[in-house]
Amino acid sequence: MKDEYGALLTVTSEVSSFEDLNELFGTQADKTIIKGQPQLIGGKVAPDRFNEQDVWILDSRFHVSKYDALDKHIEFIVAILSRIPNSSRANFKSGDIEFSLTGYEYSSNPGVHLDSAVVELLSQFRADIDIDFFAVGE
Repeated sequence: MKDEYGALLTVTSEVSSFEDLNELFGTQADKTIIKGQPQLIGGKVAPDRFNEQDVWILDSRFHVSKYDALDKHIEFIVAILSRIPNSSRANFKSGDIEFSLTGYEYSSNPGVHLDSAVVELLSQFRADIDIDFFAVGE
């Protein structure tokens, strides 16, 4: 099996409407979650659990092959964030944005490297960072 990777940019839309976020980031969300709608867990509706907030999600796997190196997924999200004017970056508060990396490695132990420029960019948005990697094996 081939190693698989992905990166997500998740934004709570209490910051702005979905339309405003589409305009700000220069792209449509790949997925949105609507506040008050039943949650989907494992692809099935959980009738007694409801979304607590609106969420705008950009998923690199819709734009970059999941089999491409992790760096390509990071570069995709960084390119989107880099287009945002500095004045708009300051409008986000801690918890508004999450940058998530995922990986399933079949042939080696997982590892992640974020260079200082990426960390600095994420800090300008006060973005949380979530990393989930799995050494699956053959």
